[in-house]
This record gives sequence, structure tokens and C-alpha cells, in this order.
Amino acid sequence: MGTLYWKLNDCWPGASWSSIDFFGRWKALHYAVKRSFADLLISFKETTDSTYIYIVSDRANTSKNSDSNLTNTSKNSESNLTNTSKNSDSNLTNTSEGVLSIQIISLSGKILFEKQLKILVEENSSRPYFKIDKTTITKFAQLTDLIITSSFTQNNGNVVENRYFYTSTKMLNLTKPKIAMVVNKIDGGYELTLKSDVFARAVRLSLGVESVSFDDNYFDLMPQKSKTVKIFTNSKIDHLIKKIKVESFYDFKHL
Repeated sequence: MGTLYWKLNDCWPGASWSSIDFFGRWKALHYAVKRSFADLLISFKETTDSTYIYIVSDRANTSKNSDSNLTNTSKNSESNLTNTSKNSDSNLTNTSEGVLSIQIISLSGKILFEKQLKILVEENSSRPYFKIDKTTITKFAQLTDLIITSSFTQNNGNVVENRYFYTSTKMLNLTKPKIAMVVNKIDGGYELTLKSDVFARAVRLSLGVESVSFDDNYFDLMPQKSKTVKIFTNSKIDHLIKKIKVESFYDFKHL
């Protein structure tokens, strides 16, 4: 069972609401759909006085007694809402254990708040694992100058992450990012490693009209954190370095 949405692709070249263009190139929507349809993801819920950090698992429930070994712990204000397991592996065959990291950072990259929790995520579940009071957030900076970012590093090394803004992207006090790029040859294409000095929103990689494939695009770059993207193309490395464009929302806003 799956999900269909309108509309997937174009039957001729043109501007449209499809997620894949006529030439088979993914638009921003298709990369967003790929992230949203992951079987494990982080989401945020803002209320009048708090922000809750959820983890959603669409992984199948294959255990017969998934709740028998779970205990619940809870605190107030900046709250650890997570379930902890006494015997995590014996009856829970499709759960995810790991470390949930939460940061409030400025757009320039200054860490204003940081917390890490060891958690157990049950299969086929959606629940909050941490709560931050609004008073905790607003004491650091204006809401247009900060981001909540969260990542869940599983014991097997896989990482899921997401971030939350308290205003629309166009209202963020973004500054022009300086994005450095290193290119390495791999089978079938190249590996691009990118790093920005400040927060870079919706970074887009493109080679103009050339039909190439990226394993990720239209992504955020956190300050001073590297991100690796694979590009699949037959282009020579000199041509790639000359033609590739690296742009972010800041560039689109200031056209």
C-alpha cells in the first residue's frame, strides 16, 4: 500500500506543479516528498507556550508484546518525555534505539541551548520525546534569528534530522552564506562535500539544462557542518566545477 499525489511528472516541457520535469529531473517537491515519506522522521508541534519534538515511526509492528518492558519517565518545562526500555531487544524486533539531540542555534551558528537523550522509538508510533517551553526559547534571541534543530542517531549509525522555524523562511534574518565545496570522483559520478559559514536555507545544486541526478538537493546547510551529496553524471571534473551552481534561498530572495 502506498500514496499517490498529483502530480508526479510532466508530459511536455513547461512550468507546472509536477515534482519531476519532462526530462526526468527532480524538482524541490520531489526531494521534499522523499524526506517526508521516510519510515522514521522527526517532526515538531508548536503550542501557545511550548514546542514538542516528535519522532514518527512507520516501521511495521512485528512484536507480540511491545509494551511489556517499557517504563515511562517525565519531567516538566524542558522535559524528557521519552520511553526507556529495561530489556530493549528481547521482544522489540523493529524498534530504534539511539540518541536524540536537540539544539537551539542562531542563524550564525552559535549554540544557545543543547540537550541529548538516550531513547527507544517503538515501531508504528508517533509521540513527543522532548518539550521546550516558549520562555526558554525567547530568552535567547528573536524568533526570526534562531532555529531548533534535532537529530536522532540510531545505534546502527543511521541518522534522521529535521529543523523548525518560528516564522516563514522569507522572514528569517538570513545572511549571505559562503559555501565551500570539495569534489571527489566516485563510480558513476562525483561526491560533493559542502560546508557553509552560516545557516544556508534551501541550497540548490544545478548544472543548468544538463540532465544529471543528485541523491539530495534543496537542503539546508547548518553552520560549519559538512554535507555530502552524490551527483551522477558523465561530465569531466573540470566541466563540473566550472558549470555547477550552488545557490540558496538568500540568493533567490535578493535577485
